[in-house]
Parts: sequence; structure tokens; C-alpha cells
Amino acid sequence: MLLSLPAQAEAAAACAASPVPLSAKTRRSSSTLQTRVQDWAQVRGKRPVEQEVRTLKQRKAGDGQAQLGVRGPNCQVKLAVVSTNAELLREVASLCALVGANVLSVPNLAHPGSWWQQATGVIVDAAALPSGLPTPGLQRRDRVAVVTSSRNATTPSDPSPHHLWQRALELGAQAVWALPADQQELAHHLGQWVLTQASKAVTVGVIGGCGGVGTSTLAAALALAGSRRQLQTVLIDADPLGGGIDLLLGGEFAQGSRWPHLAQASGLLDPQALREELPSLEQMFVLSWDRQEVSGITGEAMRAVVGAAQRGSDLVVIDLPRHRTPYADAALVGLDLCLLYVDATVRAVAAAQRIQGSLDGLVGQIQVVGRSHPHDQQPAVEQLLQALGRPLAGVIKHDPSVTQALQRGMPPGYTGKGAVAQWCSRLLDELFPTPAMAA
Repeated sequence: MLLSLPAQAEAAAACAASPVPLSAKTRRSSSTLQTRVQDWAQVRGKRPVEQEVRTLKQRKAGDGQAQLGVRGPNCQVKLAVVSTNAELLREVASLCALVGANVLSVPNLAHPGSWWQQATGVIVDAAALPSGLPTPGLQRRDRVAVVTSSRNATTPSDPSPHHLWQRALELGAQAVWALPADQQELAHHLGQWVLTQASKAVTVGVIGGCGGVGTSTLAAALALAGSRRQLQTVLIDADPLGGGIDLLLGGEFAQGSRWPHLAQASGLLDPQALREELPSLEQMFVLSWDRQEVSGITGEAMRAVVGAAQRGSDLVVIDLPRHRTPYADAALVGLDLCLLYVDATVRAVAAAQRIQGSLDGLVGQIQVVGRSHPHDQQPAVEQLLQALGRPLAGVIKHDPSVTQALQRGMPPGYTGKGAVAQWCSRLLDELFPTPAMAA
């Protein structure tokens, strides 16, 4: 079970003796936050944080800054850490890795460069605060945190609390944290910085206007189209009565967590840890239901999982249920686009009118996708779908290749050919335009 940031930091601060399960694939336990982040780095093929800090010391001065080797999924979210204290660097780097951000290590504030304004946030060791402000190029900015080590005894040269706060406020710092005692509060604070600056994946939900239209098939085909474009893609099955979307991908035996393992998730989840939890199918990450008795999940769990998927990906596709529940509503609220998939029949359109009425107030943008039959005329289908009063994203023609693929145990649209795969490709052209297309 994944833990939220506050829960993880609280466990670290208390030095919990009991092991915390982190992954269904690889069971690991740890008693401190630093150990857990180091463990994640080792599993991902990275060097331990301590080794990275030693490497930084051995590098030539250059421009006075260096990239620390603990990388999160949001490469553009960069937190600068100003310190030469290896122990403090290790602690702060661990917290930054936990919230999914890269670390830029800077030895001092004597000659601040462009990083001072370009970094998402800056964490400054109290010992690195300049004795005399202002320093040329060191302008006040937001998202600044000052940290001290509560392990070290105060020396006569240390600034008094009053002077420390004065220096911190002049930089724009919002608070002063003592580590490791304030790990929980600082981790939560850094997490909020990442949440406001991290790139958010394009999130598309697919919901059926009536039963049996092939909503899960379209959602899986859209996610596969994203994967073929080398987009970091997460496919989320939000319909517990659908049988499990992993079956459509031939991944029912794939190792990794399903929804029952994440039913109690809450708060801010680490995107990298979430991806390590999930099965990887067709070069994308898939969260599906299993075939056991359906256990309920909360709206908070859906918000936590979808939020982590969005922070670490380019494309998130959600297969939505037709019935309203707290977790379905939580998924709907996080969408950029909701596709209402409707069979081209009068009865299906009548059913879709009820479904779209239940979406009002939850989804900002709803577009209709029609499914036609072999002998349907395109103009007649489009006229029928106009009765829904929503923008028409397109009409997908009858595609026998999808049925043939599923009968052979292959994912829908896996070849990139056929009406379904080609429509998904056109939609992604609009969602992810290339520079040439934009021009």
C-alpha cells in the first residue's frame, strides 16, 4: 500500500520499527525516510544519495552548481539546495526525491546565477545565509525555505533566532525548518511546490453512453496509441464491474498492484513509486481491477492515484463507469476531456442523454464519439448524434479488426491500423500537436 507524503514523513520522523510494504513487485522495508528514498534510487539503477553527495564534492567548481543524481519524474521541476553540509544535503535530497523533483546543488549564495529565479523552489542551509544582505543578484523571491540541523549544537558563531529569521525573511523564506525534527512539515511544503509547478498530464476519460458500446476497448486503444508515440502513458480502470481492463491487454497475470492494493491510498503519492507498483503492459502503466470480490475504494484514493499519475506522465486515460460513485466523481473532476462514446442508434442516444446529464458540473469539456454500423451513412449518424447537443469528436466506423484482435488475445488497435486505432491517432494529433502541425 502506498502512503501519502505526510504519512511517509511521519513514519520517518518516528523511526518506525515495523516494515512498510512499498511495492507488490519487490517487498522492501525501511525505518527512515532517507533509507526508503535511497532504496528507490538503487532499484531505479541510480547511485545512493551518499555516493552522489561525495561525487559532487569531487567535481570541479565549474559554474558553482551541480545536478544531484536523485531524479524525479518531473524533470522540469527543479529544487535548488544551497549547502555544503553533506548530511543536510542528503536529508533534503531525500525529501526532494520523495516529492518527485530534481535537485540542483549550489555551494553558496555568494554569486547567484540564473538558477536563483529559474528553480521551482530554493532550500537554503541556514549556515549558507550571507552575513550581509543585500547580495548582488540575490533578489527576494517566493518558494524559499531555510533549514537547519537540529543535531548540531549551537556555537557562538551561529546567528541568534532573531537574526536567522531576519535573514530568511529578506530572502523571501516562508519558514525555517530544523531537520530531522521537521521532516514531515518540510516534505509537505515541498510537495505543494511540486504540485503547483509540475507538468500535468493530458487526462482523457471515456464513458459509455449505453452498455456494450466498447468503452473499455476505446480507452485501451487510446492509451496504446499514446504508448506508440512514446508518450509516458497511464491507463486507469475506474469501472469495478468491467472485468478488469488488463484482460484486454493480455496482462491478467502481469505482476503488479491492482485497485484493491491501493484502496486506502490518500494524500500526495510519489509518482515514481506509483509506477513501480503498477504492471507495465505494452510500454505503459496499467491500474486495473482484479477478478476477486469487488471491494470499494474511496474518492480520496481515486484523487491520490490520478494525481500521482498526472504528475509523472504525459497522457492519462481513464475507463469510466456509467454509475455515479464518490470515486467515479473524483475521476471525472480530474479530466481535461471526457469522451462520451455512443452507439449510432436512437435508443443509445436516448440513454446517452441521461448519462451526460449526470456529468454536468463535474466535467468541463465533454465531446461525443459515435460508433457506426457497417451500412450506416455518415451524415445520418452525425445528425443523430447532434441531438445530444455536444461537440462531435468524430465517428468511428465499424472495425472488425478489433474483434479479431481480441479473439486472438491481442490488444485492440495494437497494429496501429483499423478505424479505432486511426481515430485515436487523430485525436492525439489534436491533443499533442507537433511544431509543424501547430504552424
